[in-house]
Amino acid sequence: MSGDRVTGTPAVRELRSGEDATFGRGAPGLPVDLQLHHPAVSRLAGRIRAHEDYWLISNLSNDRTYAVENPEGGGEHVKIAPRRLGMPVPSEFARVVIPVEGAEQAS
Repeated sequence: MSGDRVTGTPAVRELRSGEDATFGRGAPGLPVDLQLHHPAVSRLAGRIRAHEDYWLISNLSNDRTYAVENPEGGGEHVKIAPRRLGMPVPSEFARVVIPVEGAEQAS
């Protein structure tokens, strides 16, 4: 997992099979593994779980559609609808894009 283009602070998180990481704004009493600093991002925006040779993403937002881009492919991407849980993503290396007003937030 990487990046926070809005703040310009890159972050990388490698997950082994069975590990997961949450992302979002976070809040007191609601910690997240990758904090995204934008008021339009949900406090708990999503969860990623590594599973052998693929990973699963859950969009925990009520109203934002996320995109998963494969930067190694030819513009390949999939969209994750709000409240979609456990969507399989076959590429090992990808970028999650969370649309926000005035910018995009990548995790």
